[in-house]
Amino acid sequence: VCISSGLIDLSESVSIQGGNWTGPGLSFGNFDPVIAGVGTHQLTYTVNQSNGCSFSDNRTIIVTAEPAISMDAIVEICANESTSDLNNNVEPKGGIWSGPGVNRDGIFNAISVGTGDFTVSYTYDDGLGCTANSTQVIRVIDVPNLSIGPDIDICSTAGEINLLINNDLASGSFSGTGVSGTSFFPNLAGPGDHVITFNLTSVQGCQIELSKTISVGDPPVLDLGDNLITCEDASEIDLDAGISSTIRGCTWTGLGVTGSIF
Repeated sequence: VCISSGLIDLSESVSIQGGNWTGPGLSFGNFDPVIAGVGTHQLTYTVNQSNGCSFSDNRTIIVTAEPAISMDAIVEICANESTSDLNNNVEPKGGIWSGPGVNRDGIFNAISVGTGDFTVSYTYDDGLGCTANSTQVIRVIDVPNLSIGPDIDICSTAGEINLLINNDLASGSFSGTGVSGTSFFPNLAGPGDHVITFNLTSVQGCQIELSKTISVGDPPVLDLGDNLITCEDASEIDLDAGISSTIRGCTWTGLGVTGSIF
């Protein structure tokens, strides 16, 4: 039993009433764990019958101390963390958690609660009748709201792309195929979809990771059709009419050209 269990009525455990109990922790027919103290205690129950017969039996009661929970009073968690295990800083383990943002197993989701201080509870049962409870403050720290921009489609013949689109990214780093420093080089990456990753550690120690995809394509093969010979007084010619629809949208230049009309 736990030392804080309260008085135990010993009469409930005997088949013949009217006997006497002897041993530690007794109080008017009850067993008091506080009086007995932590440890193993043997009690004796003796019945003396009117015919002169007597018999006795023993009962052992083990008194256990309340478990002492050890945990940090305040735990700081970054606002972009969805699976922080609160059990990492508590002893003994195996208890049940409750409170905002935490499941019974101690997994705290900072994204679900936002920034601020949140009080959670931890209850531990030692399986011997003793339970203990303690509380902890989870301080969710704000993280910078950063962006590395949208995905990009670009031709392999294009020049370098500056990935550092704002000064907020200056203290972080970029990585990925075709990346050198804060620039992306399509000719180095080659055709295909390339995931560019940005990593930064904030001044509060929070890890930030962002990514975007840069799709590099080869330049189209242009086939403008056969050369044309026309009279000076002929009707205008739509230059787009002689090329594949897959490369429409190109820019025509030359004497006598307006848009795609010659």
